[in-house]
Amino acid sequence: PRRVWPINRQTNARGIQNERFKLMSNTFIKSDGGLALSGFKVRKRMGNCVPRALAIAFNRPYKEVWDELFELGKSIGEFPNTDRCYSKYLKQHGWKKQKAQRTKGGRLKKLKYFHCLGLTALVHVRRHLVCVKDGKIIDDWNPGRYRAGIYWTKDEAAV
Repeated sequence: PRRVWPINRQTNARGIQNERFKLMSNTFIKSDGGLALSGFKVRKRMGNCVPRALAIAFNRPYKEVWDELFELGKSIGEFPNTDRCYSKYLKQHGWKKQKAQRTKGGRLKKLKYFHCLGLTALVHVRRHLVCVKDGKIIDDWNPGRYRAGIYWTKDEAAV
C-alpha cells in the first residue's frame, strides 16, 4: 500500500515544505495611535477608529488629525468618521482609493492575509478603518479575522 500525504496550505503533495505554498500572514501590533497622549478621556468603545488609523498612517499626533477632521466635517456638514468626510481628507493628502483584494476564488481576502509589503494602507473592515503598514496590522484591537474591503494607499504620483 502506498502512503498518501495530506495536502494543506503549507505542504505540497509529498508533505515537503515549499515556499510557494506558504501563506503570508500579517502580524498585529496594539496601538492607540496617540490617543492617551492627546489628553482625551479614554473610553472602551469610542468610535474613534478613523482619527486613530489616520494618525498612525500619517505619523502625526492624534489631536492634530482629530482637529483637522472635525474642521473638515464642519465645513461639509458631516461627522468626521463618515466615509464622505475621511475620503475627502485622504484625497486632500494625496491618497488614492483602491478596489478590495480578492482570493483566487473571488472572495474578499481576510485582513491577516492582506498583501501590503512595502506600503502603508488604510483598510475598511466591517464598519471599521484600520492602518496596515508593511505587513503589520496596527490598531487598538485585532480585526485580522475580518474580510478587508476597499483600501486607501498613498498616491506616489501626487507627491
